[in-house]
Amino acid sequence: MDKNRLILIDDSGEAEKMLREMERLQSYDKTCVSHMLFEFLEYQVKDEIEFLQKYEEGLTEMEDRIMSGGRDRNDVPGTILRARKELAKIVSYYGQLLNISQTLTENYNGLLQDEECARFRLFSGRMARLSEYGKELREYALQIREMYQVRMDVKQNHVLSFLTMVTAIFMPLTLIAGWYGMNFKNMPELHWDYGYLVCVAASAVIIMAEIWYFNKNGWLKK
Repeated sequence: MDKNRLILIDDSGEAEKMLREMERLQSYDKTCVSHMLFEFLEYQVKDEIEFLQKYEEGLTEMEDRIMSGGRDRNDVPGTILRARKELAKIVSYYGQLLNISQTLTENYNGLLQDEECARFRLFSGRMARLSEYGKELREYALQIREMYQVRMDVKQNHVLSFLTMVTAIFMPLTLIAGWYGMNFKNMPELHWDYGYLVCVAASAVIIMAEIWYFNKNGWLKK
């Protein structure tokens, strides 16, 4: 860029598309080359606030689904990872635009007037705010992932607690089975007519007593 011309180098054709769209939408004339560059940079971020707000709404919906225990939580880690990668690229993009605008604001070669420097100073402030917003969304996504992990840990702890209680309930029965499985010659219960029924009744009483005790202490509740 000099005082009379602005050259954009782009092999993808996107710059030409944006310039044509700008020409179609803008009704006023570009008074100078720097103004044209300013409008070109502004056009690239014209809908960024709405974009980031929709991104935040998507993260909020994901958080609500996790808190409500929805069934579509299996892909939450992958979704959050993709979101953080995309937000990292977005923040980097804002950082590049911020560096461009700050370099222009410095005006080390005296190419820009004070009014033109003020425009790019405003643009730098906007890019700084967008970059900060993107970083906050990345942190928000990280908090959602941590919250999801905590809930999964709690759920696993409930499962392990349940299995532990089941093991504790049936452990006395295992002891009884092992005790009477020894089949010693002088064990009186082996030849007693009511030995089997007494063993079954004792096992049932032990199980019911343990279930009552666990329930009384709230250990069977999730």
